[in-house]
Amino acid sequence: MSMRQQLVELIADNLGVPVERVNAVKELAELDIDSLGLIDLITFVETSLAIRIPNEKLDGIETLDDFVLAVEASMEYENT
Repeated sequence: MSMRQQLVELIADNLGVPVERVNAVKELAELDIDSLGLIDLITFVETSLAIRIPNEKLDGIETLDDFVLAVEASMEYENT
């Protein structure tokens, strides 16, 4: 399973929305995720994947792709 699909499933689970709805969005705001919601989601993902996303990777996350890139970068950093 790709990291994007894994994150889509985690986001859907966290927000209580269908996976199809998460897959259909580009901007996280389309899922009614505000700044506090994003913090909750990041904490949920960090716990679920046993990773830590550095604060500098969190700046500017607005799209699902931004989020995927931040998580992938964090995982690569932890594996070095």
